[in-house]
Amino acid sequence: MPIDGLLLNKLIREAKSFKGQKIRNIYQPVHDEVLLQLQNGFLLFVLKNPSYLISLDTKPNMPDTPQNFSMFLRKRIKNAKIVKIEQLGLDRVGYIELSVIDETFDLRNYRLYFELMGRNSNILLVDENNKILDALKKGITLKGV
Repeated sequence: MPIDGLLLNKLIREAKSFKGQKIRNIYQPVHDEVLLQLQNGFLLFVLKNPSYLISLDTKPNMPDTPQNFSMFLRKRIKNAKIVKIEQLGLDRVGYIELSVIDETFDLRNYRLYFELMGRNSNILLVDENNKILDALKKGITLKGV
């Protein structure tokens, strides 16, 4: 079933229960999936067609070697606290606002944007200035960011 703005709104309302939790680890089971391991569960983003966002209770099987995007996210947002999860209007775009203390003991704020639009889906990490730091799929950017 394709995801639309109304379905994403319901999924985000359910995902708001993760507010205040810390990201324990980040995985990339396959190229088009990103899995956030939280204190009490997992949040899986699937970017292949059909795209979806799902909450899991148990960790699926992971590859032995992590992929580049998951390693980048681990460096930036591992142990980050989820401040809020929001949707942009009723579009298929949302973000997770994160706050983390980096290796220099400075407080950093990031937003992990996700766009669930079938084959054009993407996940981007932006800093406080809305500068894109990295994206899962290079060359595809969000319209509203």
